[in-house]
Amino acid sequence: MTVATRIPDEVIAALPTLDSSPRDVGTLCLVVRRPGVDEREILAEGELDLTEGLVGDNWAGGQPSRVPSARDQQGRPSRTTD
Repeated sequence: MTVATRIPDEVIAALPTLDSSPRDVGTLCLVVRRPGVDEREILAEGELDLTEGLVGDNWAGGQPSRVPSARDQQGRPSRTTD
């Protein structure tokens, strides 16, 4: 499977469309775990934990994002530091 890489401006431009996304139905097409910096694992299935999130993903301990998240756009806290 090939996954398109987007530049930050493309990601930021797409953020307003997230509010119109369905919240109670949809199809999950891809699960990707980030076990370390610049590492990606495409999973056939994953385990979600209420405190850890995707088990084995390094989101909480990873590098801060350089792209503002959808949460930033809505004025809520985020990991983004720049």
